[in-house]
Amino acid sequence: MAKIITRRDYHLTRFRIDVFLQKGFDHLSPAEEEELRELSKEMSRYEQIHFPMRARNEAVKKDIESGE
Repeated sequence: MAKIITRRDYHLTRFRIDVFLQKGFDHLSPAEEEELRELSKEMSRYEQIHFPMRARNEAVKKDIESGE
């Protein structure tokens, strides 16, 4: 499996994952399960780099400071 490098790669990977999810976990072959697992890992790696989320502690601290 190739690494996700571009936004196009990202969207193609999302589409491929969606196809597996629509098929349903009970209907995936062992090879499809492995591909889904690898695609998910690569998607996670890409998202951590390109769509970072604040750490939970930072978010809670900001909410406390802002009075929310």
